[in-house]
Amino acid sequence: MLASLKVDTVILATGATPRRPRLEIGDGAQIVDAWQAVADELKLGSRIVIADWRCDWVGLGLAEKYAQSGHHVRLAVTGTEPGQMIQSYVRNHALAKLHKLGVEIIPYARLIGVDSDTVYFEHALSGSALMCEDVDSLVLAQGHSADTTLEEQLVDYTGELHVIGDCLAPRTAEEAVREGLQIGTTV
Repeated sequence: MLASLKVDTVILATGATPRRPRLEIGDGAQIVDAWQAVADELKLGSRIVIADWRCDWVGLGLAEKYAQSGHHVRLAVTGTEPGQMIQSYVRNHALAKLHKLGVEIIPYARLIGVDSDTVYFEHALSGSALMCEDVDSLVLAQGHSADTTLEEQLVDYTGELHVIGDCLAPRTAEEAVREGLQIGTTV
């Protein structure tokens, strides 16, 4: 198609997909990624564990969403605290909300597996086993992977190709907007 249109320059901003870590998964485990959770694609059980790898706004937002709708929520984060990667004034406001909603916070929890009613973690520093029992649903807030499908299809494209945003490397919206502005001023 690009050849028939005689396109000189292509700017790819095809985004990302939810990152799915390698896990041991037992029978009967209900697992949804953050995108499915936000879209309410599946009905989750009343007892939820959110496994937050990035410690950004995603885990915080999901915990608030489900706690407000009456779920028992445990938010397990790989870092020191939920929202560790965002500005302190935003994080602290969100943490106060979660506290008032009764969300349990589990720091230093690296996700390793799940079965029908238990989510298994490893303590990120000591390596000790951590378990969340009596769980109905696991929500993955595990970051994103670059969607490079179209870039791979354009391997033989002879024009100028620019890859920006999450398809280059998943990051924040601010970085994607900056890259779009930068490339937009050069073409």
